[in-house]
Amino acid sequence: MGTPLLRTERLVLREPIQADAPAVLVFRGDPRVQRFNSEPLRDVAETAELIDFLRTESASDARRHWVITADDEVVGLIGLHAWDHGHRRAELGYELTVSHWGRGIAREAAQAVIEHG
Repeated sequence: MGTPLLRTERLVLREPIQADAPAVLVFRGDPRVQRFNSEPLRDVAETAELIDFLRTESASDARRHWVITADDEVVGLIGLHAWDHGHRRAELGYELTVSHWGRGIAREAAQAVIEHG
């Protein structure tokens, strides 16, 4: 199925691509963001592997991953894991560059993903 393009008033959420690796590394390499992840990303090559993984997962019916862009700048990642019938829940997770914290971007992106879901 793939990852659909989602738009909000300020954001474009799109499928991650390899060219996003340097920008993703900026926020995934920040200790303030990294403390919420189990594995640190140390370089662009590891980040490119993460993007490949996210793209592969998004090809399934159970998960979708988007890059969050604001003014054509990659500022985060957001993902939706589909409804789990055994636990009666879906999961939404996001990461956002620190320079964009406190601006309502995560809320706006999450709302678009939830409406899509």
